[in-house]
Amino acid sequence: SSLTAMPGTPISMQYQHTLNVKNPLDRDVQRETISDLQTDELQELMREAWLGFYLRPKPMLQLSIDSWRSGSFREGLRMAVGLGRWALR
Repeated sequence: SSLTAMPGTPISMQYQHTLNVKNPLDRDVQRETISDLQTDELQELMREAWLGFYLRPKPMLQLSIDSWRSGSFREGLRMAVGLGRWALR
């Protein structure tokens, strides 16, 4: 995940420059992120991390089970569609 500093926190006062990166699962599709990397480089590293972790069978199964048990199947489906669209672009 990316580091987002909340306004008024010490870390938000340290960094004046933030990047906008895409976050495939959260509702905030664009997220202001603190990083010393270039936007494209950070986005590619995050993509590799998300795909390498979430597209393994065990996390996919666990996310499906959790969304079913919690009664938020629609939210799980929304997340799956968002991740799929993001992964295929």
